Amino acid sequence: MIRIVLSSSLLYNEMGDNMKTINENNLEINTQLFHDEETYVHQMFKEDDYSGLTVFQIDMKNCVIKDMALTDSTYDHCYFVDVVFDHCDLSNTTFRETLFRHVQFINCKMLGLHIDESLIEVTTFQQCLMHYSSFYKDTMKSVKHEQSQMKESFLTDCTLKDTHFLECDLTGSEIDHTALKGIDLSTCQLAALRISPMDLKGALISEWQAIDLVGLLGVIIK
Repeated sequence: MIRIVLSSSLLYNEMGDNMKTINENNLEINTQLFHDEETYVHQMFKEDDYSGLTVFQIDMKNCVIKDMALTDSTYDHCYFVDVVFDHCDLSNTTFRETLFRHVQFINCKMLGLHIDESLIEVTTFQQCLMHYSSFYKDTMKSVKHEQSQMKESFLTDCTLKDTHFLECDLTGSEIDHTALKGIDLSTCQLAALRISPMDLKGALISEWQAIDLVGLLGVIIK
């Protein structure tokens, strides 16, 4: 079970067996821009604009990034472990060959976000705006997408293990070469979903969703 507690001290709590508690009051405030090959531990980045950056191989652990603009940027070969992105704007930003482990994205704007060839483990995307986002050749293990808007997003050549989509809007999204066997989509919006019958095989859907998806089989409902 994933449990997120937000108090006056911004206590981000337990996600997964090894998720550490991150308390804002215990973090050092950092106002410097990210730099290549730097390590950031127990730090707080807050209410600043870091847009337009190209960053290589940063290592971030036990950090909170809150109310930050991180748009139009590229993060390459980076490591985020026990990190919280809270109310951040990551629109049109690309993460490439990056590790996300025990990461929380909470109420983030992520329009046109790209995560490519990355490993995403024990991570949650909660109430995020993710239209036109793209996940390409990613491996997702114990990932939870909850109440996120993902219209016209792309999942391409991804591997999903113990991944959950809860009350997400996937209208018009495209899922290609990404098997959904065992994935529960029954609480999601799936209208105009583009997916092959092979990739859809074994997914869990509701009776009303079947009407939206029956066209994939070439069946016409009269």
